[in-house]
Amino acid sequence: MPHARPAAPALALLLASVLAACGGDVTSVPGADMSVQAREVFTLTNAVRTQGITCRGVTYPASPALTEDRNLNFVAQQRAQDIARTGEFVHDPKQSSSYVALIEGMRYSTVYPYTDIGENLGMAGTATSVVTQWQASVKGHCETQFTGIYIDPAGQQRPGFRRMGAGEAVSGGGQHYWVTIFSR
Repeated sequence: MPHARPAAPALALLLASVLAACGGDVTSVPGADMSVQAREVFTLTNAVRTQGITCRGVTYPASPALTEDRNLNFVAQQRAQDIARTGEFVHDPKQSSSYVALIEGMRYSTVYPYTDIGENLGMAGTATSVVTQWQASVKGHCETQFTGIYIDPAGQQRPGFRRMGAGEAVSGGGQHYWVTIFSR
């Protein structure tokens, strides 16, 4: 049986769209609190960031802790639920919305103008396991999550992220999915 989640995030997205269409204020769109498990990912991420890390053989100094962003929590939770429901463990899914589409759909970019956004996806049984996987990644996940820089899709080094949201969901088959969303 699928791990059911309340419909509130979908309602919040609909509310944001309606308010924006009517010229209303979307700065007060309800975000989401992190689950206990997602909060553990956030806490572990900041512990690694503030100590420094070696990613793909390059040592990075300590970086400032990320700030929790409730709107990014909302997007991360939506993405985790979509992945658990569809099994599409990709950044650009065909059966659901990408993190970019979700952010644009809730007018996040007009509320908090951003220069860059990013997403890390993970499959692991625990928060500690998924953070360890991202630390060991050779595809840029380590830099994105734990350093003061990130590598964009074109392979260019960019200034690091400042805000983070986290979400987690479990599929009907028991697979645990994790999503972290970042912005500058």
